[in-house]
Amino acid sequence: MSSLQIDMLTVGDSDACLVEVAADGEPTVALVGGGRNWEDGERVLRQLNVYYGGRIDHMILSHIDCEHAMGLLHVAETLDKGQIGCAWVQDISKHGVDVQRAIALAREEAVNAKSSAVRFVATRLADSVESVQRLIAVLQEKGVPVKEAFADRGNRIGPFEVLGPTVAFFEDCIKFYDNVESLDEVVETAISFARSAASHAGGPAYYDQVLAEAMDDPVTQEQASLILLLTYEGDRYLFTGDAGRRALGAVADREKVRNLHWLEVPNRGSKHNLSPELLDLFRPALAYISTSGIGINPHPDLLRALESRGAAVYTTNKSGNVWHRRGDVPARAGYETQEPR
Repeated sequence: MSSLQIDMLTVGDSDACLVEVAADGEPTVALVGGGRNWEDGERVLRQLNVYYGGRIDHMILSHIDCEHAMGLLHVAETLDKGQIGCAWVQDISKHGVDVQRAIALAREEAVNAKSSAVRFVATRLADSVESVQRLIAVLQEKGVPVKEAFADRGNRIGPFEVLGPTVAFFEDCIKFYDNVESLDEVVETAISFARSAASHAGGPAYYDQVLAEAMDDPVTQEQASLILLLTYEGDRYLFTGDAGRRALGAVADREKVRNLHWLEVPNRGSKHNLSPELLDLFRPALAYISTSGIGINPHPDLLRALESRGAAVYTTNKSGNVWHRRGDVPARAGYETQEPR
């Protein structure tokens, strides 16, 4: 008997997906992201203990971001070694980045910042590097194997095929940590992107125009997100982290991501991560977005562009925890079928 279930938990503008795949044997459980903080980590632990047997075969951090790592850190600190099979965390210290120097540069930039926006980004960069290094240290202290995954190393993470990034792409993205002095320019560019191309109320051409005018977030380390493909009974499920247009467009075999069954929409449904060309390629039947719904995201034109291509869109800010199941998975008390947003 085969089965698949995915829990996308309500963790605000972050990700926490529990994924269980069973095919003629014991199920494999993966945790992709853990949310922003202790409370999100507790949500993961409760769900894990109630529905997944209290054990994770693969703990996966999609990219270096404290808002994705801090919940995982709480999970790692709470579980015993025997409850975590393997962890997958990209370690920038293995790729030419002096971690302590990167943290110091970001802290200095935050102190000297000319605007609150630059101060916020610089502080978050430092916090992100520190939290990921702390996560790696906790896992290693417990004796949990910590590995890296790249598309050109032929890696699989349990049921997932790794489609991105390659080693070279990753190392190009993380050069940013040695050049945080450029944050003023980068943040001002990001602000101008966010202000441009206001939402349109017209038809598909207008939705696509907004997306076409938007550009990748210039803070490039998010481009280094793991891009993971799961295939179940011939249907394709794509997990994207916060990957942007450049990262998603760099997937070597585009046929593997054509006509998806399920898409984890990147970066809380920002207009900056998915272009009209990528949407035409993906054309997901189901699009799931983890978001707080505070502010502009999920961006209304991205939602309309997805729906205009036939996607049923579900968001955690509207539906709460979103549970997707197939095959031999029993119903859960208190769960009900949700209509798309």
